[in-house]
Amino acid sequence: MPIQHAGMANIKKNEASGQEPVEGKKFEGEGQSATRSGDYPIPPFYTPSGPNDNGPTLQEIMHTLGLSVQRALTPEEVRLLLKGEDQLFRLIGEKIVALYRDDAADLKLKNLTPDLFAKMYQRVAYLTPREETAAELATRANHQKLVSVSDFLDAVLRVRRRVEAHGEDDAELLARWEPVLAVLRARFPGRTTSAATEPAQPPQQSNQQDVAAAGGEEEEATQEPAPTKQPRARSAPPRKPTSKKPRSSGRKRRR
Repeated sequence: MPIQHAGMANIKKNEASGQEPVEGKKFEGEGQSATRSGDYPIPPFYTPSGPNDNGPTLQEIMHTLGLSVQRALTPEEVRLLLKGEDQLFRLIGEKIVALYRDDAADLKLKNLTPDLFAKMYQRVAYLTPREETAAELATRANHQKLVSVSDFLDAVLRVRRRVEAHGEDDAELLARWEPVLAVLRARFPGRTTSAATEPAQPPQQSNQQDVAAAGGEEEEATQEPAPTKQPRARSAPPRKPTSKKPRSSGRKRRR
């Protein structure tokens, strides 16, 4: 029997009314912005079959959403498809179907009856809210996993730090843990805890601020500003004296 998601109907109902989606509370922590994995317990209506349980199958989830199981399209197939925003169909979908039903006899399009045209639009209207629910489901599942991974890695790094500390006096303990520690050192070099649990570091002061704080206000007041070098004015290069030759009148003196 497929799993029934009680919040899906509420999401669709609120989307149709223009209100913010508010889901029914199914288990503790629902609807809250959780920061620890303890806020995301396993829902009581689902019992894992074992440590290797992979959860509901894709077919079961798609059946719950009312979707047919089909293969994913290739990027090239997606590129060749015509795209349209959901808002476009909300604006003109029903109206264009009604207009075509009235004027189909005059338009005389082959292989496109009014009933077939109406079914095409109904298919789009049927899939739109289910796509939105599936996207919201994927987002929430991803966020719950991110929180759980962060909490587990924080615990792993705490264990690593404790093992390395005890390993200084217990070589056998360190040898047993060495394969795991080698992977952690390569993946988290120099880190022994998660960024979320590390204490915030105070801002570092510059060297000039440290000197001013150590010397006090009196030393700062007695210090004279260093003389600034004035740029030298470039002198124009001396002009070379030009000797002007006397012009000849062009007339020769008569003797």
